[in-house]
Amino acid sequence: MLARVTTAAVSGALALTALAAPAALAADDPHDGKPYALNFKYSDVKVNNGKPIVAGTAGSVSAPFSYTLTHPAGADLQDMDHLLTFAPVGAAPDDRRVQHIWASCEAVTATVANCGGSIYFRPGHDLDNADATTYTISAVSYDWNGQNDPVNGDLEEPPPIDWDKVGMSEQSGLGTVKYQRLAKLAVNATPEPVTKGRTITVIGKLTRANWDTHYYGGIAGQYVKLQYKKQGTTSWTTLKTVKSSATGALSATTTATYDGYYRYSYAGATTTTGAVSVADHVDVTTQAVPGGSVAPVVAGQRFGDLAPENGPVVSDVTVHGGKNVLVGSQSAKTFSVSVTASHPSGIADASVYLWRGSNSVTDVEGLLPQNENAATCTATSDTTSTCKLTVTARPGLSNPEGVGDLFADYLAGSWRVAVQVKAKDTTVTSNTSYKGVKIQRNTALTVNASPEPIAKGRTLTVTGKLTRADWETGTYGPLAGQWVNLEFRKKGATEWTLVAQTKSTSTGALKETTTATADGSYRFVYEGGGYNINTNGPSVSREDAVDVQ
Repeated sequence: MLARVTTAAVSGALALTALAAPAALAADDPHDGKPYALNFKYSDVKVNNGKPIVAGTAGSVSAPFSYTLTHPAGADLQDMDHLLTFAPVGAAPDDRRVQHIWASCEAVTATVANCGGSIYFRPGHDLDNADATTYTISAVSYDWNGQNDPVNGDLEEPPPIDWDKVGMSEQSGLGTVKYQRLAKLAVNATPEPVTKGRTITVIGKLTRANWDTHYYGGIAGQYVKLQYKKQGTTSWTTLKTVKSSATGALSATTTATYDGYYRYSYAGATTTTGAVSVADHVDVTTQAVPGGSVAPVVAGQRFGDLAPENGPVVSDVTVHGGKNVLVGSQSAKTFSVSVTASHPSGIADASVYLWRGSNSVTDVEGLLPQNENAATCTATSDTTSTCKLTVTARPGLSNPEGVGDLFADYLAGSWRVAVQVKAKDTTVTSNTSYKGVKIQRNTALTVNASPEPIAKGRTLTVTGKLTRADWETGTYGPLAGQWVNLEFRKKGATEWTLVAQTKSTSTGALKETTTATADGSYRFVYEGGGYNINTNGPSVSREDAVDVQ
């Protein structure tokens, strides 16, 4: 909802409801009549310097406005109220989105004044999604002639207004202004580097501010341009236009030609801003891919499902030793993937990639290719081999090496492992969803027990903080609303015992009290999860020893 915002001092105790009275007098108003006309003219109205007013999901937005007021000589503008009114195009007068904004005026000449002020609001508090639209602008002025003076000095009691004694000027059709939700674009081109002539896959996601939920959500069904700029040049070329999926995901392929940059560009809509992603650099090499007597599976390329009769049989795929993959805020994380497969002719090679989305072809939000051009395969028999590869996940939008594979926090969670195996007789089997793996945002805990030392039986306070890696900013931020265990281990013992559970505050702060009983150490333990069990990794703080006297 739009708030009616006061931007200049209002004379007397004018109630906002009084602004509607000239158009429709209240039933209990003791006075009849209507305001007399003021011979005022409004011109040169400018709102936010002619640009749309744009808001994200947090913080506050302030936009200036100005206009020129022409009036008869002798008018006392300082004893009047001047407002701009914003109303959605085609809206009824009682539409809740109609907004009245006060202005202040300063005389330029005896008959001309410059008026202006600022529009101020907070997304999610003063705005919801329905407020993103186009507004028509009107101006109004009131000369109250003392009719808005407080009753018995009580600022809270509206005065009885004799409208015949109130002067009013109103002018519509002064222009329009758009309120728009901020859009964002992410991009990631893989593999990097790539052999000239091979296929490059460029994925991304189109999101926009949701003023109802305070988060960014995917925009479906929008046309976005995939653009390319050759290294050393300045102009961008549009390669193709891609339609965003139901989740806002983008995916396109192109042929690697020269070193250069890829980006996505979105033109925007009436209620949504345009957006351009950062540029992702790709190094194109002419070096041949090493292979051997049998050509390897094409490394770093996406493949579909293929299950030929008498093809290789995959018996096991292990990612990161069977553990979840935890990625911090800046450092790249490299982990292993091993594939065990069998075929009567033996196993020649294997290829893998990890992907996140609902469909490996049409809805890919994240993609992590293998690092090697070919797998290292070790035969355990004439027909069976275990092939090993590595995958690297890089966080961040401003990673020193370019745009990270984990370019957005929403990529934390469940990923799928695609596996392709080639037998020595060149038969190939592939499965794009062989198994799942969790890639999680790393968390961190601090702890401090005080006072130290402490007398036995006294109250000990243990504080700390729970934070989580933010892949987009490259920092750790507070993790709120998570249950954390406070544990104690008596000096000389090996086992930790649960003392209490505490919930992190909005700033990630932790605080718990306990009675000092014996020398020992305290720590906080977060098991990972809460509402985001797939996205948050576990963490354990250091130990803080306390001497009990």
